[in-house]
Amino acid sequence: MKIQQFLFVALVLLSAPLIALLISISYASWNEHTQDKRSASVARATASWIDGQVALSLERSLSQVAFAVELENRSIFTQSLETQRRIVDQHFSAAFSEISQNFDTLDLRLESFKRQAKKMQIALTKTRQDIDAAFLTTGICDQNCEPFIKQLIAIIDQTAAIRASLEIPTSQISANSYDAFQLQHLAWQAREFAGRVRTPYVIATMQLRAIPEPKKSITQEHLRLGSQTWDTLRNVAQRLDPESSIFKAYVRADAAYYKRHTLLLSQIDTAFDTEDFAQIPSYDAFFDLSSTALAAISEVASVSGQDIQTYWSDRQAASLKTFWSTSLASTAALVSLIWIIATLRRHLVLPILYTTGVLSRLASGDLNVSNKKPVSLRLTEIKSLHNVVEKFREELLQTQIAEKDARTDHLTKLPNRRDMEERLSVDTQMPFNDGDAFVYIDLDEFKPINDAFGHGAGDKVLQEVAERLKNFAPDKSELWRLGGDEYGFVVRNAASPEHLSFLADRLQDIVSAPIAFAGKELFVGVSIGVAIHDDAVLHPQDMFARADVAMFTAKNNPHKNFEIYGSSLQTRRYGNEARRDVVTALENGAIFPVFQPQINLNTGEVTGFEALARWRRPNGEVSTPAEFLDVVEYFGSQAELDILIAGRTIQVMRHVHEQGTLKPRFSMNVSESSLASRETRDGYLDLFKNNEDLVSWITVEVTENALLDRSAQAIRSSLQSFSAAGVSLSMDDFGTGYGSFRHLQEYSFDEVKIDKSFVAKLFSDHSSEVIISGFLHVAKGLNASVVAEGVETEEQRHKLAELGCHFGQGYLFAKPICAEDVVGFLESGFLARSV
Repeated sequence: MKIQQFLFVALVLLSAPLIALLISISYASWNEHTQDKRSASVARATASWIDGQVALSLERSLSQVAFAVELENRSIFTQSLETQRRIVDQHFSAAFSEISQNFDTLDLRLESFKRQAKKMQIALTKTRQDIDAAFLTTGICDQNCEPFIKQLIAIIDQTAAIRASLEIPTSQISANSYDAFQLQHLAWQAREFAGRVRTPYVIATMQLRAIPEPKKSITQEHLRLGSQTWDTLRNVAQRLDPESSIFKAYVRADAAYYKRHTLLLSQIDTAFDTEDFAQIPSYDAFFDLSSTALAAISEVASVSGQDIQTYWSDRQAASLKTFWSTSLASTAALVSLIWIIATLRRHLVLPILYTTGVLSRLASGDLNVSNKKPVSLRLTEIKSLHNVVEKFREELLQTQIAEKDARTDHLTKLPNRRDMEERLSVDTQMPFNDGDAFVYIDLDEFKPINDAFGHGAGDKVLQEVAERLKNFAPDKSELWRLGGDEYGFVVRNAASPEHLSFLADRLQDIVSAPIAFAGKELFVGVSIGVAIHDDAVLHPQDMFARADVAMFTAKNNPHKNFEIYGSSLQTRRYGNEARRDVVTALENGAIFPVFQPQINLNTGEVTGFEALARWRRPNGEVSTPAEFLDVVEYFGSQAELDILIAGRTIQVMRHVHEQGTLKPRFSMNVSESSLASRETRDGYLDLFKNNEDLVSWITVEVTENALLDRSAQAIRSSLQSFSAAGVSLSMDDFGTGYGSFRHLQEYSFDEVKIDKSFVAKLFSDHSSEVIISGFLHVAKGLNASVVAEGVETEEQRHKLAELGCHFGQGYLFAKPICAEDVVGFLESGFLARSV
């Protein structure tokens, strides 16, 4: 998971519960608001419906009274009846409209209300038409008109059943609102019973005759039910606040209906029973009093309905406010989360992503990372991390430049031997496939040009040949200068030996073309060795070794300058077992140094030791470098061997200097490949730096051939570094190579070692004496000491001392001794016999 994703997920997980809570509250508030809005609408519809019921009850009373008068006196009632009908229709229409407009979604209960309400209105319209027809054709109507009144009563009862579908569940309302809810319905019921009681009494006062049976018993029952309903209403009203509008309406209704109206009804009954008609109030007086009482009861229902509407409106407003507040809080929390994410992204995530991106590209080897800084570096830790990475990048870039420099031949700008060995290493992947070829090139007649015309001419030849090879090699990235005048390149999928022979002929023509220098034409030839990969190749080094063998074979053939490695050339073939032996010997100390004393030829005093490598085989036999150096070089382990011998030599040297009073010098041999390798050179310099107190007693011996045959520029740089570190330089095997005196002039050698071949012929070949005398004269002029190698007889010792050679080594004095014997050898007081 990426850091940006991780931070986002973490912030979401941390803030999600809060946001979810706020959203859930908002959602609940909205649902509550929607429910409150619905309940408020239902409350309004219910109030209008009950008002319609009350008005319909009055319509029933007016219709029943109208039937009780003569036809010619009925018009005054029919006008009031029409007005009352309009009031009824207005209330019912308001309730129906409230439900229809505010409840568009499917609600089975409310849909049932609308269907039943429509049926009720149709039935009411039909009943009114029947009543109006009866009004026009019938006089005083009692028994015959009773069905019309019953129809109205049935419709009133139907409205009560319809109203039940509008009732709000009591669990959704408060206790006070529930009281108002009860009062609203109780007041309507009381109003209905009072209305049904009132009509017989109105007719009785109008006709001045008592209510006939069985109406009398029905009226008494209605009166009882009304009184019972009012008692219940009174109990509910007692729980209300005396200052509330509902309670005040109840007090007025109680006085008007329960007290005065009920008392009046009792007086009328008594007057009819005693036939004291004078005590019976007039129709108009009774009608006005009863209308006032019924209106007071209706007011209780109306005020209760208004209170319920107010309650739901307040709840609707409160839930809406809660919804908006929680919505705003949710929005604020979400905006805050977005701001936090954006801030973290800018100041933390982007810088970290930039930094990790830089590290990733650095890890992949891409150091050309833009130095453009990320969006923000305001956080101290992030800024410090960025600075560390930038510093690391700069250091890697410098290291890469240095590494590239170490892998590049500065004269020709081609990759060098180190680059080839590392790129074509099995540490990563086998670099060759069957059919691939490695071409090894060595220039002929180059050294004479270099010596006759100077380094400028030699450099020009090497550069020109490199340019020609760049244009010839199949892949420029697989072309190397291997050192000195040697080059190599890879040919992938070489078709056949014939194809390679054709390429060699072309290569010969290209390289041998004249090279212009200082108005002259320089000519060089080329010796070419080719190795073709097959199943027998176990290691890339096998390819290099095969091509090397083929090249030297071609170089020594006067008739042919091109050779492909074959079975006839398998003079240096080693397998995996030999490789394991070399690696094991270097790791477990089977290869170790021995030390040959160097003696003052005049005094016989020990002046130093030369470290020589030996290999103790598993069978106990000890091999000399002449026996194992070839296989070590074959597997590219020469540098490792050199560093190993140097490190152990310094250890022995420190022990000798600390244990004895004598402080002899110690010499160590450094091969061409080690001198040409920057890495190995750095290894030597680290050894010298860690042993600065011994550096002035260390001598590095370099063979003359190393100065001739390999990378002169790299070797020169290594020798200059050694000399700057305080180490003495010695030219080993002096006189055996080409240009010996020129190299003495080029390099500041502190010591020259005469090759044993000259010492061995000192008495058999007069020229050897002449040459040694010349060497001594030159060395004296260069202020360099001379050590003769291979001194095996007293005659040789005396002669060398006579010629002016002061130091020597050989079996005459001692064979190489083990490290453990060096101190004892010195303490034994060994002195060779003086001359």
